[in-house]
Amino acid sequence: MAQQPAADERIRALKDDASKMMDELADLSKKLGEVGKAKAGEIGAEAVGDIKEHMEMLQKRLASLSKEGRTAIAQLDESVRANPYVYIIAALGLGWLLGKARRP
Repeated sequence: MAQQPAADERIRALKDDASKMMDELADLSKKLGEVGKAKAGEIGAEAVGDIKEHMEMLQKRLASLSKEGRTAIAQLDESVRANPYVYIIAALGLGWLLGKARRP
């Protein structure tokens, strides 16, 4: 019968160890989740920064293209006003060529 209390103590010790191990695993799982969330936030912040940088570059490029487009239109308008007959003849000639090309 002396073995019965020793066995009970071992079983109780095993249960205690198993309980401690489950608590430690739960804590470890919680800590890993927190680390994952923190790292995901860092990655998200980096991605947002990169996206903002690209958007700023696109806005600058669009502004530049808009300025170049306005300049080209102004130059074309100036050229047409300086030589209107040349553009009228060119437009008539182009219309005539397109009309011929569409007819069989």
